[in-house]
Amino acid sequence: MSSRQNGDPRNGAAASPLSSLMRTLRLLVGDISDLSRRAKPANRLTTPERIDAARSRAIRRAGKQNGITERKPEMNKLTKAGIATAAGIALLMGGAGTLAYWNESATVAAGTVQTGHLELTAGSAGWADSISHIVPGDTATYTAAYTLSALGDNIDVDLSATLPAASGIDLSVSYSYTIDGTAHASGDVVSLDEGDYAVVVTVVVAFASSSTTHEDETVNLGDVVITATQV
Repeated sequence: MSSRQNGDPRNGAAASPLSSLMRTLRLLVGDISDLSRRAKPANRLTTPERIDAARSRAIRRAGKQNGITERKPEMNKLTKAGIATAAGIALLMGGAGTLAYWNESATVAAGTVQTGHLELTAGSAGWADSISHIVPGDTATYTAAYTLSALGDNIDVDLSATLPAASGIDLSVSYSYTIDGTAHASGDVVSLDEGDYAVVVTVVVAFASSSTTHEDETVNLGDVVITATQV
């Protein structure tokens, strides 16, 4: 009988550490159950923060009753994971400058590229007709010879002529040309192989037969400009 009285906390004897711990756990479970009952029906699970707060209150209350020193709440698992992740990233970033892979390079000579050319050289020129005084209905033909030199793998050429203006008199001016004897019209694009070509340009000046004026006038026809253009 005496031994039972000494071990029974209801008889006023000092509580054992085990009984104090059990009482603390009961208080903690009671607070958590209370939080669960007061939660909204749509969300019966309590958040980790609310559970931590209930645990802290239970420990503080039990400590005051039993003289147990309060323990700081454990760090949240998400917080621990965040710290560990940040530390890992920092370690990776700190060592990024030291990472290296094998790297080899070799030099190959690119060689040279030679450009070609497109050249037009003027030769002989003159009037084909011996008309010294032109009258309405007459035509006069001017012929000019050129040498066209083409050097290149792919050259397409357009020949054009800039004719003199015949303003102030009833004259019309037209032209045509040949390349190595083949006739071409204005605006033709000619594909050429590498080599030299004979170009003959013919300019025709016609005095309109319907003209009734411009007697004893001198008309300066100016220059005829032939242009070879790569297209």
